[in-house]
Amino acid sequence: MEVLYPLIRALNIDANLIFYPEACEHNTVLKQFQLFLSRCSTEEIQSLHQVCQTVLSVLKARNTLDIK
Repeated sequence: MEVLYPLIRALNIDANLIFYPEACEHNTVLKQFQLFLSRCSTEEIQSLHQVCQTVLSVLKARNTLDIK
């Protein structure tokens, strides 16, 4: 465990994928994004949120993304 924990953290892997792969069969982009965000500071998350909102509004305005 002394080796596994730092390895999982360094590789930015969801530990559930290793210990409970059957529960992660539907590993979605959302889960990957949540894992990504978990590594960010509050300030980084706030900035990313603003960027995402802006990008989505541009994509919707250009009608280049079919959002359901």
